[in-house]
Amino acid sequence: MLRYADRCAHEAVDEKGSAALEELRDLALVYLLAYSGARGGEILANPRDDRRNGLR
Repeated sequence: MLRYADRCAHEAVDEKGSAALEELRDLALVYLLAYSGARGGEILANPRDDRRNGLR
């Protein structure tokens, strides 16, 4: 998963340059979830669940 995210982000930077913010944000999120030990439900917000408001 990390290699795929790396490849996507690198390709986006090659194509878009500094405008590849979305892909780089996704890469940071993948690494955060992979290495932090946190679950997605602890980090990500869910608009349908009042208890899951994400990180602040």
